[in-house]
Amino acid sequence: MKERTASIPKFEFTGSPLDPEKTMMLMGLIVATKSPDNPEVPMEKDGNLMDMFLAKVAEARIRVYPLPFNITNFFFAASMITFMNTPGMVMGMLWLAKCYAEKTGKKVLTVGDWCEMFPVGTPTPEECERWWDAQKVTWERKSLESDNMVDYPELWGCVDKSIENATV
Repeated sequence: MKERTASIPKFEFTGSPLDPEKTMMLMGLIVATKSPDNPEVPMEKDGNLMDMFLAKVAEARIRVYPLPFNITNFFFAASMITFMNTPGMVMGMLWLAKCYAEKTGKKVLTVGDWCEMFPVGTPTPEECERWWDAQKVTWERKSLESDNMVDYPELWGCVDKSIENATV
């Protein structure tokens, strides 16, 4: 593959407070983490979640790239409830999670980490679109290559998958 000098841009956002309905759903997830009947687990261990297309996209990217962190089922659900509704925003969420994991050194991100990542609210649709457009490829491509930087594992800078034995 041709040497690339590009890098995935920082996903900058101010965020927007959650509406009351989304706030209640997020609070339900946080309360649910205290229940032994419905534990917070790495997302790929939640069979119901893994029936969803966007969860399959996220799990495949975490595994195949390989990203040196994992996210829990509740982290993923919080993302879906609030801003992540397309495969592109799955990639945006994973990029934000990667940056957070690098900063904190965490290997498994929980709903508590999700709350720390978005203390004043999640990215707005306009902020998501701005990041998505910014990560578009600017180099000359071969006809079968992607036009999204996030589709190039080497641009994620991950060299090992040290999450295999990580637990929540």
